Amino acid sequence: MSDYEAPTEEELGDWRIAAVTWLTKDVPATSGGAPAHKAGSVVTQAASVKLKNGANLGFTLPSATALALDMAAQSAESSMKLLRQFTWQDVITPDGPGFSVAKEDTTELFNFFQQCMITSTFSFQALEVFCNQSIGRSVKDAVTVKRRNKRVSMSASELERQLSTSEKLSQILPPLYEVATPKGKKVWEPFKKLQEARDSSIHFKSSHQYAVSEDTLYYDFLNGNFQHFPRAAADMISWFYKDNQPRWLKIWYEKYA
Repeated sequence: MSDYEAPTEEELGDWRIAAVTWLTKDVPATSGGAPAHKAGSVVTQAASVKLKNGANLGFTLPSATALALDMAAQSAESSMKLLRQFTWQDVITPDGPGFSVAKEDTTELFNFFQQCMITSTFSFQALEVFCNQSIGRSVKDAVTVKRRNKRVSMSASELERQLSTSEKLSQILPPLYEVATPKGKKVWEPFKKLQEARDSSIHFKSSHQYAVSEDTLYYDFLNGNFQHFPRAAADMISWFYKDNQPRWLKIWYEKYA
């Protein structure tokens, strides 16, 4: 084994890389033309695709979960900045005295709503892709699942397509990661709130579009109830990793938590 220095965090590259490590010993060139690599060289998960012109294109694979978590956290930060900048005016509402976002801030108000929707959508998407990746990587044989008071046998692809994210998190992933179900635990309630906001953002009901009461999406957003969604998703993912978090998740916490 050759002496070498482990690469620095900067040398490992972007924190959202799906998988990255380094060689612990020299690797000689191969007869097939692969070049030699020194111990300490960084190795990342990569993919290759063929373009329309026939050329082969290689690229480093990102973690889809990390991409979604990053987008969600960035949008949450942008939303909070916008919310703090609004000018509020005293008004008389049908229910008595109140206040309103100044008309000159209407454009920024709409931008704020958009960023909140991105936050809720991509926080939940982080969980969806995490579940599907876990199932696709680890489930090889049919799995028996309890659904609607009966047990059904499903393949990995059927689990991905047919089960809800809630079912995947509570039933499928715990045995894959050898942990207890998160359902009913401290991480579950923030997840349910995230799920409700995501469902409301994707399936925007007419009552949510025209009225701003305590059970509407706009009400939740203006009360800042969106800002914890990325953390809810990250904490749920952490539940399954115990003390062995992947690099991208550790750095996400350093950046945003």
